[in-house]
Amino acid sequence: MRLTVAPSSAHPGQIVSLTATGTWHSRFVTTDSWGLLDTAINGNLTPIYDLAAIAPGIPRHQNVPAGPAVAISGVGLPNKPFRIEVPHTPGGMYIIEFTYSAAPASPGKGPKVYDLCAQLNVSR
Repeated sequence: MRLTVAPSSAHPGQIVSLTATGTWHSRFVTTDSWGLLDTAINGNLTPIYDLAAIAPGIPRHQNVPAGPAVAISGVGLPNKPFRIEVPHTPGGMYIIEFTYSAAPASPGKGPKVYDLCAQLNVSR
């Protein structure tokens, strides 16, 4: 599975589209309505923003800085392209991360969870 962002280079405040592609082994795939904007520090991803998905049928929310005090309740979105607003960050390369769940192929098993990532270049 793969997450793509278009355009892959954007300015703060610009709206970009996200699409998950690949072969899913389930007909029922969803993504969380909240994801993360990460920066890579020493090879580790560090969340800096909680990203609100922009999709039909859900209220629009603002992105919020990530932190331990942030508790966000999301909803499952169907596996269709959706949009996000690029947060106001310094220019540089960032990682967008959204979690996808695929319903089990057979009874008695839990959903398969995928953390999909895409690179985003933020320019000023």
